[in-house]
Amino acid sequence: MTIVLKKIMAQHTPLRKLIPLFMFVTLIMPGFAFSICKENPSDNEVSFFEHTNFKGKCTTLSIGNYSNSGAIGIRNDSISSIRVGRSVQAVVCRDRSYLGHCELIRVNDRKLSNNSIKNDTISSVKVQRRGTIECNPGRRQVAFYMHSNFLAPCVRRNIGGYRSSTSIGLRNDSISSIRVGSDAQAIVCRDINYRGRCQLVTTNIGRLQGSRVGNDSISSAEVQRRGAVGGAGGNDPCNLVEVNVIQEGDRLIARGSVICSRTLRLELRIRENVPRWFDRNLVTARVTGTRISAFYKCSRGGGMRVFAELKILNTGKKYRSKEIGASLCH
Repeated sequence: MTIVLKKIMAQHTPLRKLIPLFMFVTLIMPGFAFSICKENPSDNEVSFFEHTNFKGKCTTLSIGNYSNSGAIGIRNDSISSIRVGRSVQAVVCRDRSYLGHCELIRVNDRKLSNNSIKNDTISSVKVQRRGTIECNPGRRQVAFYMHSNFLAPCVRRNIGGYRSSTSIGLRNDSISSIRVGSDAQAIVCRDINYRGRCQLVTTNIGRLQGSRVGNDSISSAEVQRRGAVGGAGGNDPCNLVEVNVIQEGDRLIARGSVICSRTLRLELRIRENVPRWFDRNLVTARVTGTRISAFYKCSRGGGMRVFAELKILNTGKKYRSKEIGASLCH
């Protein structure tokens, strides 16, 4: 390259001043992008505009990944509208390297302020063929995604145990959606080594928010064949239990649930904690299944301390909820 530049400089004196600038841009600033703007992108391109209604400065990108604003070719946090070619889709993210909140854009959008990604927030972009599914799992695999609606960063995991976020391959407490293979299931847990609240996942979940285990809370997971008996880490899956009691007006409501692949006989009691005396049983319910509820209508003055106790009659194991004050009982 040096020989070629010397020949050019020798033959074209006016170009001598431009050669150092060319070398600075190509060698010292490899991440800098020369943007091309097309108001109407081709089928395999997406155009990003600084203003709403496809106005202002823009950059047009073909299929590929653009991890920062320099690669995109437009000021950071300045995109306000997007035109999408007929054969592509765009994943737009608030932070560099596809982190932060992300959104999938499939059609022209003249006003991003109405979207979940919002206006002037985009820092990284992926332009993909329309219908692309990232980390699509095989029959006996489960895919974990850092964003809702199955948007990467993501990993696919085969049947086996993953006791921490490191072995899962994503940041701790960052998983927001899960895609499950046709012959797979997963037990996901809030804490490492399959501890804390856990959830059995047998179908795709696009948004973990509101689920048993919750959004951005998974720290360990076990991928199993569909219908497998046995819980995370080889523990009895019937240990994955939730039990609680609440007060609604003059009623106490207890609920219990168990993750288990076999039929269970459950007993649920609402009990009063009587200081210095044995706990007093208020009501008992029994059912065959994995979910159970019990109700108790308060019949005396306030000041009661109550808890729920769930017993798996098959094994004799008992699980107790947190204690609450039933001050409104009468």
